[in-house]
Amino acid sequence: MRALVIGGAHSVWRDIWRVEKAVGPWDGIVIGVNDIGTLLPRLDAWATLHPEKLPQWKREREARGYTIPPTWSNNYATDYTIAHWANGSSGLLGVGVAFAMGAEEIILCGVRMDRQRNHFREEKGWQQHDRYRRGWLQKLDVMRGRVYSVSGWTREILGPPPFLAGRM
Repeated sequence: MRALVIGGAHSVWRDIWRVEKAVGPWDGIVIGVNDIGTLLPRLDAWATLHPEKLPQWKREREARGYTIPPTWSNNYATDYTIAHWANGSSGLLGVGVAFAMGAEEIILCGVRMDRQRNHFREEKGWQQHDRYRRGWLQKLDVMRGRVYSVSGWTREILGPPPFLAGRM
């Protein structure tokens, strides 16, 4: 089973387009991370380290006519908790959720973990990437060969999805 973990980096729409251009419409699990979940029609799970923002995000999602999927975080304010994946950003939590849901291969879209203009709603760069990279590096052995990224620093450390290798 495959999973797509979708974060909110500025490259998210291009990343999704690249995946779907290569494999067609995604038929695996879809996990939204943070506020990008308000914009994705299909979600199987919603991951965040900011559960206090979920009430507003849920209202935005419902206003678009989308259903609310199960929510995941590192504390008990959500449907499910998964604390041991919480030390490397909400994107890394999304990876843990994908594993918990049975995914064997995980593709990251919009989970760059770098300083570039790093949010689809804002122009400013994300300065906290260094702080969270340590968590990613601690999980690298578990992820290598199972988790791939379409763009950014995560692509550098995990590699591109096999179906995109040599195409980017």
